[in-house]
Amino acid sequence: MQDLKILSIAEQLIVSAMPVLDKIPRAQRYRYGRQLEDALYALPKLAIAAAAAGTKSKVYALCEAVDYLHALLRIGVERKLVSARWVGHVMAAAAPPAKTGGLLRQLAAMSHAWRASVRA
Repeated sequence: MQDLKILSIAEQLIVSAMPVLDKIPRAQRYRYGRQLEDALYALPKLAIAAAAAGTKSKVYALCEAVDYLHALLRIGVERKLVSARWVGHVMAAAAPPAKTGGLLRQLAAMSHAWRASVRA
């Protein structure tokens, strides 16, 4: 079931982000850090809502949240607030032996595929 896989990946992403969130500089912890944490914690809730309702609006909201998180991480790397290595890892493309990309890449691919199937 796609929805359960999405939920599992969202949870794994949160767990992997916790050490990174702890290292955000104090001056940005309540501005950038709070937005990043809120965006991460919104993903499981949105995945559950999309799976339960199965409506376009809920699936679209999940896709928008994934895209927003992607943007926040790019900003964080640009401003040197989060580890570029970790962000590169979660955004990595699929490697030939593993056949899967990073957690955020997988989440984005699954949510956008779900969105495309809902459109049809």
